[in-house]
Amino acid sequence: MKKTIAVLLALILAFSAFSITSFAAGETKTDALFDKMEQSKEVTVSFRPGSLPEYGYAYDVVNTVYIKGDQVAYDIDNGFIKLRTVAKEGKLVSYMPSFPFVHMKAENLSFIGVDLWSIINGLSDFTMEFLIFVKSYETTIDGVTYYVEDFSDRGTVINSFYYVGDELKMLRVEDFAIKAVQYTYFDEISFSAEDDVFELPLISFDITPLFKIFLAWLMTPQPQA
Repeated sequence: MKKTIAVLLALILAFSAFSITSFAAGETKTDALFDKMEQSKEVTVSFRPGSLPEYGYAYDVVNTVYIKGDQVAYDIDNGFIKLRTVAKEGKLVSYMPSFPFVHMKAENLSFIGVDLWSIINGLSDFTMEFLIFVKSYETTIDGVTYYVEDFSDRGTVINSFYYVGDELKMLRVEDFAIKAVQYTYFDEISFSAEDDVFELPLISFDITPLFKIFLAWLMTPQPQA
């Protein structure tokens, strides 16, 4: 079954890249990657988006998505501050793991607690007909040899998956119609997720009301002098 980049982005948010232990004869590594994704019930993916045309140049912000069963957490780390958001008990709670004594939350969210894996599989089934395998080849960049698999959307977009061994290291999406290239670099790939990333701080002050007051003040027109 051919899986698509839409699944990757759905987990990402994108999704992503994972370690593949083996794949059947005649099946691409990308097929095997998404097959394993569907079979697993937990995953950790760290990635960096980029848009510059040279491999190795990407934004410094690292995004990490954790999924385990119906639990979801997301970290964003710019190298100075890491912010974690956990979806739990019908709400989103955001806090800094380095200083978990204050947090913000959003409640009464209908999408919290839905069957994520059914959605992911549904996206895969819906979009699998739109991408077709084009070719595979090897290329060397900065002294590293990559095995590349190209998939076409049957139109103007080519999705190139760059592997070292069985690990996906980069996704390159090129739209020839608008002459745009988007890169995603993968730092950590695992089909497991630590339980503690889904835990909320035991002692933490909710600063959401204060933040709302601050936003209201910012939005209030100030009297002219």
